[in-house]
Amino acid sequence: MMRTRLTALLTAALLPALALSLEGCAHSQSFVLSGGVRCVVVRSAGGHVTIKSDDNGHLHVRSRHRSGGRTQPEVGVDLRGGILLVENHCDNPGKPSCAVDFDITLPPGVAQIDVSVEQGDVELEGLGGQLAVNVQTGRIGGRRLEAAVASMSTRRGDIELELVRDAVLVQADTERGDIDLVVPTQNYKVDAIADAGQVDVVRIYHAPNARRRIIARTDSGDVGVRGRANATASAPRRR
Repeated sequence: MMRTRLTALLTAALLPALALSLEGCAHSQSFVLSGGVRCVVVRSAGGHVTIKSDDNGHLHVRSRHRSGGRTQPEVGVDLRGGILLVENHCDNPGKPSCAVDFDITLPPGVAQIDVSVEQGDVELEGLGGQLAVNVQTGRIGGRRLEAAVASMSTRRGDIELELVRDAVLVQADTERGDIDLVVPTQNYKVDAIADAGQVDVVRIYHAPNARRRIIARTDSGDVGVRGRANATASAPRRR
């Protein structure tokens, strides 16, 4: 049985909506919380993380773990002082038995989101503020982002981001993988480097003194940076 550590201030009013369901060998838990959130921190030993903004203001965390193996993860959800901490601790990070998938829904206006995952994909949708994602092995994807700062890094995996508002800094780094960025067509200082691959910059006005900056670097893979052709430009293609 997966051990669960759930901590929340009474003033944060963690609603009694914790449900454990057995779907085959899968454990699913749902945490519905209330209270202001200005910062989200996710620390995961493995598994996929999905974070999206909800226009209705809902704050919800769902975790799912498929049991197997001797090592079981420990899940923690803590809302304290405006900081939401979501954790997956495990003795063997990156192992399949440690994987926990998180689906996190946030109200608009969260100022900072910081995600770190040992092994697994990260998907972001409709988020603003400052975004920082670090993955050891896995893909990072983002759609309809309104972030002022977006800093993404993975050792092995693709990075695909769509920003719909101007950002001061967009940074994407991967050791092995492709980078595909779609940003509003503006003046940027662009540093796009592919040590073993192709670099393609389209509809971007490169200005060395621009206040907006794009940094996209991969050791092995291609780099694409595209300005949005119009307001309905499509999101980056998924491979």
